[in-house]
Parts: sequence; structure tokens; C-alpha cells
Amino acid sequence: MRFVKFAIENFGPYLNREEIDFTNQNGVTIIWADNGRGKTTIMKAFNFLFFGNIESPISAQDDYFSYVNTQGIHNGKYSFYTELTLSNGEDFYIITRKCVPNGVTIPECNADMVVELYVNVNGNILSADEADRIVRTMMPEEISRFFLFDAEMLQDYSVLLRTDSGSGNTIKEAIEKILGLPILTNGAADVKRIRSIYEDEENTAEKQDKRTAELGVQKGKRLEDKKLQEQELEAKKKRQQELLEEMHGIDAEMQKIAQLKILLDKKSRIVEEIERTKGEIDAKKSEIVDLLKEAWKWLLMKPVQDTILELQGEVSSLSAKQVAAKDKKAIIEYMRKAMETGTCPVCEHQVLNSEKDYICEAIRKIENGIEGLCDEEATHLQNNMQMISRLQMLELDEDHLDVLLIRCKELNGLQIKLGDLCDNQLSSVTIALAGNIDSNEDYVRDLTRRSLECEQKLEAVAEGIRGIEEEIHKLEEIIKALTEQIKVTSKGTRLGIAQAKVQFAQGVEEIFRDAVGTYRDQLRQKVEKDATDLFLKMSTEKDYDSLKINNNYGLEIMRDGNPVPHRSAGWEQIVAFALIGALHRNAPLEGPVIMDSTFNRYSSNNKKKIISVLPELSDQVLLLANIGEIDANTARKDLGHMIVREMTLNRVDSEHTTIEKGAE
Repeated sequence: MRFVKFAIENFGPYLNREEIDFTNQNGVTIIWADNGRGKTTIMKAFNFLFFGNIESPISAQDDYFSYVNTQGIHNGKYSFYTELTLSNGEDFYIITRKCVPNGVTIPECNADMVVELYVNVNGNILSADEADRIVRTMMPEEISRFFLFDAEMLQDYSVLLRTDSGSGNTIKEAIEKILGLPILTNGAADVKRIRSIYEDEENTAEKQDKRTAELGVQKGKRLEDKKLQEQELEAKKKRQQELLEEMHGIDAEMQKIAQLKILLDKKSRIVEEIERTKGEIDAKKSEIVDLLKEAWKWLLMKPVQDTILELQGEVSSLSAKQVAAKDKKAIIEYMRKAMETGTCPVCEHQVLNSEKDYICEAIRKIENGIEGLCDEEATHLQNNMQMISRLQMLELDEDHLDVLLIRCKELNGLQIKLGDLCDNQLSSVTIALAGNIDSNEDYVRDLTRRSLECEQKLEAVAEGIRGIEEEIHKLEEIIKALTEQIKVTSKGTRLGIAQAKVQFAQGVEEIFRDAVGTYRDQLRQKVEKDATDLFLKMSTEKDYDSLKINNNYGLEIMRDGNPVPHRSAGWEQIVAFALIGALHRNAPLEGPVIMDSTFNRYSSNNKKKIISVLPELSDQVLLLANIGEIDANTARKDLGHMIVREMTLNRVDSEHTTIEKGAE
């Protein structure tokens, strides 16, 4: 299936007929747009074309009237339409879905509108029923998520890692449908029903034969028990399907309000960051206050240090004078002892009479040269030393001014951050929430609660199904044993034909069962291989070596043979991209991928690698790209000739957008 051209008129901000030309080349078509230009409206237009719903494939009642362009209404134009021209094999289709006034000249509300579908195949207009069947066959609702998706929703694929997840089972069923598995599973179910009919015929014959009647009655009871269990199993599976459909509906509603949920999550993160930043500011202020308690010391440190140096100079001078006087007095004392004792107390030299006169003269000279401290100088010396001691006790030898300046700078940074969080980020998301038509926070919480409850019910039903299947297996073993006994006993009777029919049905059922298992395993291996190939092309981590698939088609990142734990939201989306591409490689149903992508989770290097593999997701890829998130020149360089067309959403005014050829 190849898209040729898509047209939209009077729908949302698209006043006049606007067209997207897919060209006849394989590759990527990029539509560039700023926020609020109408990218998401294009996704809604595709939903409307294929499913008749605007918000999502199985959304609640849409308010079609609200999507009629307001300028169109002012000009007296009350209808809108979407139109897709495509080829499928040898056939050429033009699909048109319109929303028009329902028997009124001037519609005033949604009740005044009606949806109409037209399909032209090779020049022939189909009936309404046939048109609806054809469109649903082209794009089954259950697998639409693999062709029309918002990259934010790729996060949902993480539930495939949980084998007991209701959402995971929903996606798993969709995956197996796109891979064509129901062809075999439906065949297996049909053969199982035929076998049950043959078993009843066989048991009737067994009861009628005298030699096998008693065993036939026993077997009949077990067959009845088995039927009751199968009925219960059918009821459980029906309930499981109802819950899966409910979960599908909840998922669709969650997708419908995904932007709101994203905004609410963003608001929550911003509020948490604001509170965290306020705490950091309080802690920083407290630290600065503690530092300022000692700040007076820093102001005194220089003059006090200078005073100490000055006092130490005076003390040094006076102390030197005092020490010199003490030294001279000590020398005089030694000399006098030498005179008295006749022996020098230092060197034990014997003092001669001829030397005594010399010593006396030396004592006199030394005494005349002694300049000790006067009382005033002694007092000044003591006072200075006491002053130095007191000043040193102030401990003004450490200056934390540089630390204070750093803390003040950090505080200023935190206050700027808080201002940005409050005045810009929180204000911006609050305005976005106020402008969101679905901004009912209670509804989002209720939807989340319902999703959790549905998950729990699905887990309980799944547990019940496993218990019944075990009981059925036990009964089948008993029936098998009774059948063997009957075969031995019935030799020579006319039970052979009935037994042969049952045996044939069992053989066919085993073939289908083995085929389903084998095909599943082969598909998973192919999906794992192709997903790994795409993942490694997108990965920026050299040590990530592969992806490993589980029974739910969930993919784990492997490193050195072990799963990588706690992968981020960005890596979840990269893995999901790889899964989408692998499914398209292995699906019997082929079609374009239309992606309203947000790349704000990725680093520039990851963006580069993801963009480079877009052509491998499908032969035709339409990327609705945000100009602020993707660098156009880088994208052109990475994709090269695989960009088959570029277009730009041009805002004429708030109620009028046009689709222009070329990049902005």
C-alpha cells in the first residue's frame, strides 16, 4: 500500500484545500512546523479518514463541529473533508471522508453534523458498506498504532517487558495481528471445534456398543466436564477480551489526553524542582548566615595583623635589650666567681694575680655598658606581650571571604533558576494547561486509576484461565487413557470410523498448534534480529551489543550478555523505534509510517542516529517535525537523497494554516 496524495479542507486550521504529495519515491517526507501550526491536526485528520474518529481510532464521541474552521464558518462553509489517494497492488483508490451538515442549513452543534465515507476504486464508487469494509481492511484499528503514532506514545511499549500487563497483552495482540498470526490461530480454533464434534460422535458410538458402553459412559462424563471447563474458559477469555478492549479504550483515551498528561507530568516535575530549589536556597542562605557571623573578624584581620606585627617588633627590640643586659650580668657574675675562687667556672682556667687587675677593669667596663630596661620599658614590654596574646586569641588568621563570595554567587544562581522555574517554565506550562481543551486533572487521575484496576482484573482473569487450562489438560489425559482402553476393548467393532475421524482431527489440531508455536518463534527471532540491527544503528553506547526479545515481544538492551537495568525514557523510545521498524520488515501488511515526533528526550547525537534510520522503518515515512527540536541542515545531511520532499506549515493567522512546498 502506497500513499500518493493526502488532502484536507476546512478542518482545524486548514481553511482551504491543502495537499501533501508523497511522490512515487521511497524515502522520508518531512513537514516542518513550529508549535501550534497544525502538526497534530494532520494526525487527527488521518484518524478521521481511516476510522471516522478524530482524536483516536476508538475515542469517545468526537465533537466534529468544533473542528470546522472558524473562518470557514464565517464564510458560510460548514463541512470539512479529508481525502487520500493511494495504490494497493494493481488497484487505485481515492478515499474521502466528509463531515457535513445533517439536514440543516446552518449547523450549530455536533448533533447537526453527520460523517460520510466514499471510496472510488479504479473509477468505480463502492457502496457504503463495501467502502467501510475496504477502509477497515486497509488500516485495521487494532494495528493502527504501528502506522500512525506520536513518538511520546513509544514509551507505552515498555509494558511488553511485563508478561502480566494488560496493556502489554493489548499491544502483543496488535503485534501478532500485524505479523499475520491470527490466520493460524483462527484455523487452530476451528479445528478444535471440529474435533469436539467428532469426539461426541465417537462417544455416542462407544456408549452404544456393549463391550465399550461402561468405559464410554465414564469417558462421556469426562467429556462433559471438559466441555463445562471449556465453556468456563471461553467465558474467561471473553471476559479477558472485554477487559482488553476496555484497556484498549483507556489507552486510546490516554493517547487522546497524552499532551495533557505530558503537561501535567511536566508541571509536577517543575513544581518538585521549585520546591527542591527553594530548599537549596534556604540551605545556602543558612550557610551564608553562619559565615557572616564571623565576618567582623575578617574586617579586623588586616589591622589586627598589622598591630601584632608592630607590637612584635617593639617586643623584639625590648626583649633583645633585656636579654643583652642579662647576658652581660651573667658574664660579670662568672668573672667575679673567677676572682673569688681563682678558677673560671666556665673553662676552669686558674686565674693568676697578674690577670685579676685585667678582670676588674673588664667588669667595670661591662657594668658601665649595661643598658637594662627601665621601669617604663619593662612595663611597656609586658603590656605589649599581653596585647599580642589577646589579639592572637581572636583567631583572625583565616579569611573565608572567598568562600562567602562563592556561596553568594551560588545563591544568586539558585535565585535566577527559581525565577526561571516560576516565571517562565511553570507559567508556560500553566498557560498550556489552561489552553488545553482536555485540561481536567481529575479525569486524568481517574483514567489512571481505571487503567490500574483494569490491569489488576486482567491479571486475575489470566490466573483463572491458567487454572482452567490446567484442569482441561488433566481431563484430556484421563480421556486419552479411557480412549486407549476403549480401543483395546473395541477391536472388531464398528467404532473404527468414529475413532479415525477423531484421530484425524487431533492430528490436524497438532499440526496447527505446532505451526502456531513454530511461526511465533520464527517471528520473534526475526523481529529480535531486525530490531537489534536497527537499534545498533541508533545506539550511541558502544558496549550495548544486542536486543533480547521475550514472549510478549518486549525488548531488553543487552550488554555483555546481561540485560541493562533502569533504562531511561529516551532509551525506551529508541528500543520502541527499533521494534516498529522490525515489525514493518516482517509484516505481510505494508504501509507508510506517519509520525508526529518529539525529539526533546534525546541528545543531539541520538537524534542524528534516529533520523538516519527513518527510511528503514517503512518505504514511505512522513515525519511531522518540530523546527526547534530537529536541525534541518543536519537532517538533510544525514538523510541525503532519502528525503523525497520537504514541506512547511505556514501560519497565515491563528485560524489559517497552509502547507507550502519546501523548507522554511
